[in-house]
Amino acid sequence: MERKKLSRFVTEVFITPASAPGWFGYYNYDPLSADHTRLLCHRTSHEAVAPEKGMTVEVGYYEIQKGEWHGIGTSDSWNWPQAASAQWLSTNGKDDSVIFNASENNHNIAVIHDIQSSKDRKLDWSIYEITPDSKKSIAIDMERAHWCRTYHYQSVSNELLNVPIAEGDGIFEIDLVHNTRRCIVAIQDVIAKDADSNFLSLKHWVEHIMISPSGEKFAFLHRFSPVDSPMQYQTRLCIANIDGGNLKVVKGWRDYSLSHFGWKSDDEFCIYSVKIPALQKQFLSSIKTSGSKPQGKSGLKSRIIVAFKNVIPPSIRTYLKGGRSANFYQFYKLLDDEYLPTFRLDKPAFNIDGHPSFTKDGRFMITDTYADKKGWRHLYAYNIETGKEVELAMFYEPLVGNPARCDLHPKLSRDNNYVTVDTTNTGKHGMEVYKINWADIITATK
Repeated sequence: MERKKLSRFVTEVFITPASAPGWFGYYNYDPLSADHTRLLCHRTSHEAVAPEKGMTVEVGYYEIQKGEWHGIGTSDSWNWPQAASAQWLSTNGKDDSVIFNASENNHNIAVIHDIQSSKDRKLDWSIYEITPDSKKSIAIDMERAHWCRTYHYQSVSNELLNVPIAEGDGIFEIDLVHNTRRCIVAIQDVIAKDADSNFLSLKHWVEHIMISPSGEKFAFLHRFSPVDSPMQYQTRLCIANIDGGNLKVVKGWRDYSLSHFGWKSDDEFCIYSVKIPALQKQFLSSIKTSGSKPQGKSGLKSRIIVAFKNVIPPSIRTYLKGGRSANFYQFYKLLDDEYLPTFRLDKPAFNIDGHPSFTKDGRFMITDTYADKKGWRHLYAYNIETGKEVELAMFYEPLVGNPARCDLHPKLSRDNNYVTVDTTNTGKHGMEVYKINWADIITATK
């Protein structure tokens, strides 16, 4: 069976060896060094299984021209979607160090490895996304994340953080130079913004930090659920200045289920959104009120109707709504000090959730899809100016339903000339690097 289909719009540059399964993780970090000669990777011997305490991955990089592997450390603090958050640290425009998460003495830490000296320096906390100047990380508390429905680590289990609202939780600034940490957005301040009346009876956490292109702002997701039903969570998108000031909750969150986000500029972004039908909103309200499952006849009626809705094929649901999909990328722009919706991208190619990134000029969006009904994940480039898209490639996903399923998580290089994907099209995890043929894409999307 064919496992991969490439278009003329990309050219293969490098593929990690099938004999050494490896992957990178999330889509808002660039695994390529600035000069495109090295590729960060996490290698694993625990293929296609859920992470367990004590399992480790090897962190390192490939010399792309020679195909040589350079291991720089191991980590027991990893997950499949984000691995150990390995990232390049730059000095004077040169990527000379790598930072990644680990644990020590039952506490999550980060390790900075200097490639030239081969020396390690440890930080007292785990990191998340690194600021463009490589001096700080804007981070969540990964030990708190262990107890939430979010990407977390099995390495540390601090029972003191197994509570609905963790005292001292929030968004943190970690100074990578001085090894200090301070809370810049308290979870209590997030909860208080545009709050529902029952918020204090729910479980709350933060996740998915993404720093704006210039490094002046960051976005994150605030999620909350009944204490005993974490999978019944709802999501709000929050944006703050890089120092934590000017915190905003993007309006309209009660009407949509929100997931993956991408900055188009410092004042523009898109987020994958699913319109919540009125009856489902009633269902969610019943859950929030009871703290568990909705009770009585109204709760039963809501559950039946929502369940029936979910078995109707998406194409029929779209037809019944007059041809407009309920799943789309919603674009926002900062207008009059509020982030307001400006454009809805609901073309069929983009009705499956994906992970969006933008070129530096804001002209093109690169995104992928979850596996379709036949098990294929698709990679697209969308021309925002013309409203046309091209398919760059498609990859078969044999691990659908497996805890180690592999999103493509397309990662644009910092100069926008390359895209790296994670894939299991061979049956094992691997990374593939492609040169983007922009001239052909521009011509095809005029």
